[in-house]
Formats: sequence, structure tokens, C-alpha cells
Amino acid sequence: MKRLIYIIFTILIATSCSTVNVKAKKCLDESIIVIDPGHGGKDNGASNGVLVEDELNLEISLLISDYLIKEGAIVYFTRTGDYDLSKENVSNKKKDDLKERLKIINNYKPDLFISIHMNTYPSSNINGAQAFYYHDDLLANCI
Repeated sequence: MKRLIYIIFTILIATSCSTVNVKAKKCLDESIIVIDPGHGGKDNGASNGVLVEDELNLEISLLISDYLIKEGAIVYFTRTGDYDLSKENVSNKKKDDLKERLKIINNYKPDLFISIHMNTYPSSNINGAQAFYYHDDLLANCI
């Protein structure tokens, strides 16, 4: 799994760097990136009975950040442990968690925001990566 993630991001970063005129020593020097490991705390996300999404999301996020930092990026996280971001006494914990994540993202004013999730579907013939983005985006196109 770690090797696959490393290969995918090596390809993505190499593709991004080769299509952009880069004068700095490293492709991502000074780029601010916020990584959002989805779920956490009581919200574990999807599970197959053995693997739990929120744990995988965090592990993948940490691996991605190691690579991005080596390439010169400044990386921030919405969470770094098994917890959600909602306040203690709110009626809708999921909504509050998302609001708090958004505050963190907006605070850092990132050049790139990456949210890691592992979706499941009832039909086994639906699979693969999804990339959601606001405008035409080089990284989203690579994914």
C-alpha cells in the first residue's frame, strides 16, 4: 500500500513539475498544502470489518505529507490523530466538524487542498479514484 501511494504521488508530482516552468530547486517550494484526512473520532467512515477508513485516511495523509515536504511544500493538516473537530455540545456533530475543517483550511489559505477518503459502493463494479475540483486543475486532471 505504501509503495503504491508513493508511486502514484511520484507520478503526479513529476507530471505537475514537468508541465510547469519551475525555476526553484524543488517543484513545490513554499507551496502551502492542507491535507484533510477524512473522518476521525467516532466517525470511522467506511469499513470492511478489518480496515477502517479514518485510520487509512490518516496513514495515507502522513505518507503524502512526507513526500510533499521533501519536495519543498509547507504542509498542514485538519487532524493528526483519531478525533473529529466538532465541539462537545452541538446538536449536529458532523456539520460542526465540517465547519471546523473549513476554518482550518481558510486560515492557512492553501495553494492546494487535498481531502483523503475511501468511498464504498454497494455495487462492486464501481471503483477507482475520484477528483473533485472547482475549476480546471492540473493535479485533478492528473488524478
